[in-house]
Order: sequence, then C-alpha cells, then structure tokens
Amino acid sequence: MKKRKIILMLDSSRAADRGFIRGIINYANLRGEWDFYRFSPLFQKMPFSGNSTSDEIWQKLINLDADGLIGYLPDDKILLNKIHSQSFPTVAIPVSTLNDGIINLSQDINTGIMAAEYLIGLGFKNFGFCGMKYSWSKIRERSFSQTICSANFNYSIAPDDSVDKDCLIKWLKSLKIPVAIMACNDERAYKLVETCRVCNLKIPSQVAIIGVDNDDMICSLSNPPITSIEMNFEAVGYNAAEIIDKMLIGRKAIDTSELTCRPIRIIKRASTDILEINDEEVANAIHYIRNNVRRSISVSDVQKNSLLSLRALQLRFHKVLNRGISEEIRRERIAEMTRQLVKTDLTIEQIAYRMEFNNIKNISRIFKKETGMTPFEYRKKMCK
Repeated sequence: MKKRKIILMLDSSRAADRGFIRGIINYANLRGEWDFYRFSPLFQKMPFSGNSTSDEIWQKLINLDADGLIGYLPDDKILLNKIHSQSFPTVAIPVSTLNDGIINLSQDINTGIMAAEYLIGLGFKNFGFCGMKYSWSKIRERSFSQTICSANFNYSIAPDDSVDKDCLIKWLKSLKIPVAIMACNDERAYKLVETCRVCNLKIPSQVAIIGVDNDDMICSLSNPPITSIEMNFEAVGYNAAEIIDKMLIGRKAIDTSELTCRPIRIIKRASTDILEINDEEVANAIHYIRNNVRRSISVSDVQKNSLLSLRALQLRFHKVLNRGISEEIRRERIAEMTRQLVKTDLTIEQIAYRMEFNNIKNISRIFKKETGMTPFEYRKKMCK
C-alpha cells in the first residue's frame, strides 16, 4: 500500500488541535505508516507567501505530492473550488463559514447548553459570554445564550472587540455582580481571569468563569485554576483520518456524523467552586456528596452530616440550586460515571460495581435519561 502523505493545517500550541493530531496519529498507526506535512492554520499565519494567489497556493499544495488535507482553510472561494473540482481529499475545520463542496467538521450545540446548565445549577442569576469572531465560538454562544434567556436570567455578551483590554474591562464593570461567564475557549477564559484581577473582581465569589477545551496547561496556570469543558477532539481527529483514508480508497458512501466536536464532561476547578459562593450548609452538603460520589449514599446520609433538619436542608437546596438533594446526588454520580467510561478501560459492569450501583439495567436507564445515551453508546461515541 502506498504510504499516505497528509497535510495538517493545525496548530500544535492549541489543545483542540493537539487533540485532533493525537486522534489522526492513532488512526495512522493502525493503518500503517503515514507521512505528515504540518503548517500553522491559514487564519493565523499563511504557510506560504501572504501575497500568493489562489493558483499559486494550489500549485504549492500539489507540489507537496500529498494525498489529503485536514485542518483550517482560508475563506478563499477560488482555492476551495479547486480543492472541490479536483476531488482533493479534504476534511476542513470551518473558520467563519462552512466550506461548500468539502467535508466540514461541525460543532455540537450541547457545549453551550452544558455550560449554561452547569452555571445555572450553581445558583447564578446573571450571565455573560466572552467569545471570538470564529464560527465555532458563535455556535457555542448561541446555544449558551438561548439556554440562559429561556430561563429568564440576565444575559450579556462581550462586544466583538473585547480582545482589547480596555474594552473587556469596560464590559466586566457593566455586569451585574455576582455573574457567571462562559468563555469560548480556555485562552479566552484565561484573559478573563487576568482582567478580573485588574478590575479587583474576586473569582468565583463575584465572577465565576468556565472555559472550553480543557487545556490543562492554561487552566492550571491560571490563578485560580479554570473550570473547563473537555471535548472529544481526539475522537474527531481519528474519524477525520478515517474519512480521508476511505476517500483515498474510493468509497463513495462516507458517514460524516462523527465529525462533530462534542462535550464530554465538565472538569471542575476553583474558578466556579460553589463552596466559595453559596449557603454554607448547602456547600458542606455538596462537598460531602462529591467526596462520596462513588458510594451509594442517600439523602439521609447527606442530612446526617448537616446541622439542619432534612426539610430545612431540602428547602435551602431548592433555594440555592433550584433542585433537591437526591437530584444532586444523581447528577454527581452520573458525571463520575461518564469520567470512568472515558478515562478507564473498565467494563460498564465493573464501573457500576465499583460505584455501588446495584442494578445495571436501572443505572443504564437513569444514565440515558441524563445524557441521552446508554453507557455503552456514550463510551462508543466519546472513545472511538
């Protein structure tokens, strides 16, 4: 078999792109040795002369003698038409709009929904979004804002020029405090943390922040560390490589449904630590639930570790979180199960046993109700 030569228009300095690359390499290792040509994304820095015409760029791509391309493409209709007309195997990551005639990677709206529901669950009434001009950011903002506004909470979006420090300071000072903000990615969340420091805004008691991508270096470098949504970038990279391979083999029926960036779970860190911002008794109860998330604890167990009566604690829970103790136990345990499904090789039965779930059929039903998938379906989708 001829060795594949693939162009990667990806930036290894970004968590998302590193995830894509890992997935691509995983697939390549299964199929045989592949060669890669990697360039920084075209929307950040052209790999060729900035004055190159579409024809010149296309010719240089051809001169590389590559078999396919995965990554970001410029909004250049002439170049895109050449790629399409020549049937050059390509999986594109849209920058501002979808690339017509080319297979595109897509964004799942559930990323914004997951962030909104999580922040609403922390008891906030005021919300904001800080994004960028790119299509993936706008998709996350749209689903986040719709979820917040449908719950009738206060909402504000940072202006497009909020990349400017003074503009971002002005926007933060205009928000009602306390406020919970979703950033389109961890780099943006880090900038928010730095700007809050300039504005003397405390995190998370005055401003809670959640990012996306779970870039561990950025999230941990921040003070406080940033809560972030982990995405299935590696699985998407694997699927992108598989699609390129199928295109080269000549298969016409290609399923692109798995080329969607989906949220896996929320990695909680100090930037949204509810224990610092809510009712002390409720905070202590949540702390107990999290510390015992792998045990089959009951509402009664939680109440025994509180100074309040069961009724009083339930009322406080509903006032602060708008949900009851049993629902909080279920949410935390399902979240832990999703982590085990993605991060371990344990069977579903082994995970259920270790977490003291007595009835595998019952937990599968509850899991599907919470996530929309069975444990088996969840693992298959997120770990492919």
